[in-house]
Amino acid sequence: MDIHTANASRMFDKKPADITKDLRQAAKHLSFGVIYQMSAASLALELDTSVERAKELITQFFTTFRHARDWIEDTKRTVLSTGKLITPFRRMRRFGFISKQNRAEILRQAVNFPIQSGASDVTLQALIRVGKQLWNDPDTRLLLTVHDSILVETRTDVREAATLIKDEMERPVLDGSVPFVADIKAGPKWGSCKEITV
Repeated sequence: MDIHTANASRMFDKKPADITKDLRQAAKHLSFGVIYQMSAASLALELDTSVERAKELITQFFTTFRHARDWIEDTKRTVLSTGKLITPFRRMRRFGFISKQNRAEILRQAVNFPIQSGASDVTLQALIRVGKQLWNDPDTRLLLTVHDSILVETRTDVREAATLIKDEMERPVLDGSVPFVADIKAGPKWGSCKEITV
């Protein structure tokens, strides 16, 4: 199941089938906010709820995902002891001088780094594979990436190009234990794209 839908189901005590896009988005704010160590007050503002409710949601998150807190603390310890992190894709980031003044910010960046770097690497690998397949296609071209999205222009069947991109973005990475699901949107202009199924 989609992790944000599962979290929204827990947060709002609803069946997964009853989770709307807005509820899913709120759960996404919780997941990313917690991982990036957002305070309960900041999360309350993001979710337009009380600080007490935000605290409950944070506690519920760590109760549900018991290993998340351990991972965060392990990541911080690694940075404090070695001054660097290495992702599963072997990308390394060094964290320079850590002082009393910058420690909290450095530790937030450290926890953020493997997640953002990993998402970027997965997207860029898919982009390279898509690019190779489209290299000699005169009717379809890669245009740009936006965070973890790939934007393509095509004069041919949109579903054909969408299927190619979806297949490449969902290809297993590393040991294949984490499935990726790619959403596809299509339209004549960026602002008017709507979700399609392929």
